[in-house]
Amino acid sequence: ALDVEDPYVREFCLEIAAMDDETIRPLLKRIKTWVENAVIRKIIAHRESTIDFQDIIQNDRIVIVSTPVESTDIKKLVTLGVLRNLWSAIQQRANEQEGEPDPYFVVCDEFDEIASENLDIESMLARARSMRLSVTLASQYPSQLEESTRKAMLNNCDTLLSFSVNDVD
Repeated sequence: ALDVEDPYVREFCLEIAAMDDETIRPLLKRIKTWVENAVIRKIIAHRESTIDFQDIIQNDRIVIVSTPVESTDIKKLVTLGVLRNLWSAIQQRANEQEGEPDPYFVVCDEFDEIASENLDIESMLARARSMRLSVTLASQYPSQLEESTRKAMLNNCDTLLSFSVNDVD
């Protein structure tokens, strides 16, 4: 019997324990990259964030997120955590604040590496302008983005910048 209090975690652990080696080896390989990285261990070890995104938005603070890891999965996870919390704070500000709030700016470099289907960037881009959120998404190859993300960028973008374009894609 597992000594795990949370019934969902216990069920997950029992499910993993019942798997054969061939099935579990790829799963362990993915988890291993997370556990080996000291930065990610610190992030996943905390159940609640120590970052108050509402305070950041209200007090015009700057947040710089660097993901010094090679794993694309980890980069996407960190980006998802930050952008979802930031978007939630922006939406809360729009619902609570009377009048026009100060603009807030988000810049995502190498967006093709951090975009994920769980981010719902299409919804964020469609509503950002009305909530005074400026979103800058930078990518070397926009063709690497999902079609729905690329369309949302083009449909909601006021300004496109291109440098040294040698290919139509």
